[in-house]
Amino acid sequence: MLLVSHLVMKTLLRSLAFIAFVSAEIFPLRATDQPALTAATGYVPCKISSKAHAAFPVRLMTNGVTHGEVQIILEVGIDGQLTDALLAAYTHRDFADEALRVLKASRFTPSSINGQPVISVVNLTFRFETSGVLAFQRIGLPAREIDSLGGEFEYRPHGPSTIDQPPSARQQPGPIYPKEWGDEGRIGSVTVDFYIDENGRTRMPVALDSPDEYLAAAAIDAVKEWRFETPRYRGKPALAHAQQLFVFKPEPKPAPKSGA
Repeated sequence: MLLVSHLVMKTLLRSLAFIAFVSAEIFPLRATDQPALTAATGYVPCKISSKAHAAFPVRLMTNGVTHGEVQIILEVGIDGQLTDALLAAYTHRDFADEALRVLKASRFTPSSINGQPVISVVNLTFRFETSGVLAFQRIGLPAREIDSLGGEFEYRPHGPSTIDQPPSARQQPGPIYPKEWGDEGRIGSVTVDFYIDENGRTRMPVALDSPDEYLAAAAIDAVKEWRFETPRYRGKPALAHAQQLFVFKPEPKPAPKSGA
């Protein structure tokens, strides 16, 4: 079993008492190339221990099914509690139910940076074979590009190439960007990878490419508050996969008024 996880910095901005202004430029939903993710210095990954062992569902075996796969994304809080679990893809629902059963019996040790626990988002892949079950845990994005999963998957997310149309936003606040950050030269861009579930809720946002954890936390915090109309694939509610680019920069200073 490969034990690696992906870090999402603990949200830093909920205690701020003011909003100077929103200087991030919010672009339409789009898919981008998936950048490589690296672990921070002093980073210890989340660990998962299970009391239960996944078993090949008897009903599927009886029906002649010989293999299958489930992809699940977990959010583990700083206290080691499982705070969210998103079924991202599966070949058969019975496999997904078995993977969820195992996770409910599991315990978690949170990720940490320099000894401080942080929220982590973990991608899990369960591969079922009649000879046994393997579970892989991975840092960052799944090993296989999840938007391109084949037709053997009964359930999978949809991106710009397969979704009926980009879901319309019902609630899309911008990130908090205090004036002090601009004065300090804290500028840059952040790409956030996230999912939109069948209820229009954003799920599992992670920052892909920010060198600044404060900007990353601001972008993630904003995306968590977004809400959309129900994504649809062939007219039916579906799970959507999206990425969003934020650009943080100070508000332009007004030009000095010319003399009368």
